Amino acid sequence: MAAENYTLDIGTKFSTFDDFQTALSAYQSDKGVQYWRRDARTVAAAAKRVNRPLNGRIQYYELRYCCIHGGQKFTSRSTGARNTS
Repeated sequence: MAAENYTLDIGTKFSTFDDFQTALSAYQSDKGVQYWRRDARTVAAAAKRVNRPLNGRIQYYELRYCCIHGGQKFTSRSTGARNTS
């Protein structure tokens, strides 16, 4: 299936992760936007937290992409300048 046949709307389903990445690349090129992977949880990590069987053939349990110009703001956890002495 060619990437032109895919749309990136909420609820769009892809048969493989590679199909999604291809569609995302085509969308980024077509629209002139750039996304980055903000959050990702693998199936192995999620299996430690959920009490249900998970499909081991998939790589990610959850995955969030954000536009490089938007998304959630970063909050600093800094408490001030470092001590240098």
